[in-house]
Amino acid sequence: RYGGLIIRYPFQTGFLTLLIFNIPYIIFSYPGIFMGDSATQIAQSVFHTTGLSNHHPVMHTLFLGACLSFGGMIGSWNFGAFLFCLIQTVLMFAVMAYGVKTLVEIQANRWAYLGVILYYIIHPRISAYLFLVSKDILYADFVVLFYIAFFRLIQNSVPKRKRDFLLMGIAVLGMIMARHDGIYVIVLTLLLGLLYKPFRKKAACYIALAVFTSAMLNQVLYPLMDVTPGSIREMLSVPFQQTARYVKYFEDDVTEEEKQVIDKVLDYD
Repeated sequence: RYGGLIIRYPFQTGFLTLLIFNIPYIIFSYPGIFMGDSATQIAQSVFHTTGLSNHHPVMHTLFLGACLSFGGMIGSWNFGAFLFCLIQTVLMFAVMAYGVKTLVEIQANRWAYLGVILYYIIHPRISAYLFLVSKDILYADFVVLFYIAFFRLIQNSVPKRKRDFLLMGIAVLGMIMARHDGIYVIVLTLLLGLLYKPFRKKAACYIALAVFTSAMLNQVLYPLMDVTPGSIREMLSVPFQQTARYVKYFEDDVTEEEKQVIDKVLDYD
């Protein structure tokens, strides 16, 4: 019976299934799960103790601040945090249900989409992510949406609808606004799309949309908003840690020339 419901109403059934099974986790996680980055973004967007910084995606910071400020207006900061987490959770379920709908439309084996739904229900990492106040969650939503839409648009077995093209555009914009490296994922993927002749013009249009949006945000809008550019320290922190660890545990393997090179950037001792 459940399989029949999925075939007739794939999106609705998938969405409601995920929502119902995760209601206990949503209750237990109220109002949200905060991390170090959450506090920084809240300080920037709600209390304005620091100016906006591009260290975290600005649009994500502003969206988080808008939800919290709304909660503050009605007398509950907790509700504002809950609203933010609920929106990203509903979006995640909708994207997953869209994937289930796609599997049904290409007439995949029934166990494929039943397995996907079961995987989404029982995987602890997905449940843990639902109410985490982090840019990674919305970005993950838009990345999955991007690849589902991309798959639909290049598959002959899936009927093309205007909303698929629209969702692809929404995914492109969402990825760029939710995370800095989204532009690279989009461009590198769609460069492969240029090889598929029926999709070539559309791939070029989406690449142009991604590049234009990224340029307008970083070169025009953010400077007008006095947004502080992100620090290069975040990018360099991992290779610096790797270098330090290698020097500490494998010092005998480091040549004299390598020591001199490292010492020019970091204090080798």
